[in-house]
Amino acid sequence: MIRILLSFAALWVAASTPFAVAQAPAGTTRVDLRLLAFAPPQDSGELFVHDPAAKDDAVGVAVRLKSYLNHENHTLVLLARELVFSASAQRTSLTQPGAQLARVTLPAGKRELILLFLPRTQDSGVGWQVLPIDDSVRGFPPGSIQILNLSASPVRIQLQESDFDFKSGESKLIADPPVGRNQHSAMTAHAFVEGEWRRIGAGLWPHPGRKRTVQVLFDEPASGQVQLRGFRDVVEKNVPAAPKP
Repeated sequence: MIRILLSFAALWVAASTPFAVAQAPAGTTRVDLRLLAFAPPQDSGELFVHDPAAKDDAVGVAVRLKSYLNHENHTLVLLARELVFSASAQRTSLTQPGAQLARVTLPAGKRELILLFLPRTQDSGVGWQVLPIDDSVRGFPPGSIQILNLSASPVRIQLQESDFDFKSGESKLIADPPVGRNQHSAMTAHAFVEGEWRRIGAGLWPHPGRKRTVQVLFDEPASGQVQLRGFRDVVEKNVPAAPKP
């Protein structure tokens, strides 16, 4: 269950410092990250990412948190799979009370990820909860829609005549969604609340084509109703070639 939770370098740097390099040194992992804010950040201050496994003299790397997806990504070389975000490049921010803004453990084996920054929960103790989403072409292929049900209710999304069910906390990929005229899907969404299916939305969803879309279902804090928020990636991707037999 989901808990609510650059690209180039002119110098070779030590593996103790997360940074962008052409090739990851032995014992490290290279990852490409895109940072996506579920809601526009209220604070426009600087954000730095730290590798807790790095040496004591390592400094954080400045990153950008945006409310949309585009070509910009951050390539880091890490000693471990855990990342800590703070408002300071200084390593002392990792131990200062209240200085940590977010913390996430990256999934094993994943090297291309979207990090979705969600509003903090009361017991999180940090500024955001971070949800990793596979950003690789094979894990999130072009022409697909990634649905994340972060609400407390089961949800059913109908595209044309096809139903897609999502348990609370479930994520699911809809590859090549069904479409009607003009390459659009007639979409209706229902949430199962208090023993009945209640309509929460309807509209037309364009087929992503060579692009991709993230759709997030969530409980709106003020009303408690399940709502849907979408993020369309502007980056075009090519369909991965089938593996050779």
